[in-house]
Amino acid sequence: MTKRSLVKAFEVLSGALVLALFTAVLYLYGNAYHEGYLEAFGVNPVLFPYQLDRVLFAGYNALLRLWVKGLLPFLGLCGAIVVVAAICHQFSKTKTWQKIRNKIITDVEVKLNVFDKGFNLASLLFLLYFSALLFVVPSGMSKEIAFKEGVSIKNKVDREIENKRIIEPQIYVMSYDESGTKTATGHLVEASENLFAFYAPRKTIIVPREKLVSIKSATDILFLDNK
Repeated sequence: MTKRSLVKAFEVLSGALVLALFTAVLYLYGNAYHEGYLEAFGVNPVLFPYQLDRVLFAGYNALLRLWVKGLLPFLGLCGAIVVVAAICHQFSKTKTWQKIRNKIITDVEVKLNVFDKGFNLASLLFLLYFSALLFVVPSGMSKEIAFKEGVSIKNKVDREIENKRIIEPQIYVMSYDESGTKTATGHLVEASENLFAFYAPRKTIIVPREKLVSIKSATDILFLDNK
């Protein structure tokens, strides 16, 4: 293979590696976010496993929230380092750099090989370091954000139901058959093919799908009752 072919292969491999690492980061953050949210309601995450697409979406959502919480400046710094490194790499290909290097380096061939190897090694080490930073940034931050979000929803549901002033559109009335039809007003936490997790005031109810009678928006029911 020619040197140009090797460079192209290296660029393709590097891009694939970055994409794989980014996907892994989203998966890690998504799992943590999912677990934190369900644990806020006292639900075992094992009961409501996410599909891969939902995990990645949750990871993307968690990553955006982490940026808002202060991770953006950190990643911005890392991004600036990447940009500077890319500019330096492009500059190393220009004629100006060639002239400067020819003046400084006496044995061009030997020194050029050393430079190329050194640059490739530095690029690889930087890529590994940057990837490590993404993984080292604890997924616990994502889990904590989701947990706090769940607690906030719980408090809002409890407050509105206790005050009998339901204006939150995410509050529902669920009817379920558990030795006789029962109703509960609260927040739909999560649903799977077989189970529903429903937060009624001060407790979370997990209902099998076959025992669910109906679930309707509480605001719609109140609106109809007022009619």
